Amino acid sequence: MRILEDLWYGKVIPWQMGIKSEEYKGLMAQIAENEDKLMELLSEEAKVIYEQLMAQQSEAVALEQREAFIRNFKLGARFMMEVADETDFSSVSV
Repeated sequence: MRILEDLWYGKVIPWQMGIKSEEYKGLMAQIAENEDKLMELLSEEAKVIYEQLMAQQSEAVALEQREAFIRNFKLGARFMMEVADETDFSSVSV
């Protein structure tokens, strides 16, 4: 039950684990490069609007990720409940 203790003490924070794939890192580098290029072309007013747009987009993505996490956690719990229903625990001590 170590994972439950780690979760309780805040050592496991699923939404802060991040993505470690090289594909993701490459994509993020391309996005940053293109954003820098775009910012050079924009007026100051357009930069403000762009920054607001990006903040709103980030908030929307965070909400979407939260909902996906909740749905997937519930789905995983359903899997475990079904497995537990089919398991004989009479010989297991807790």
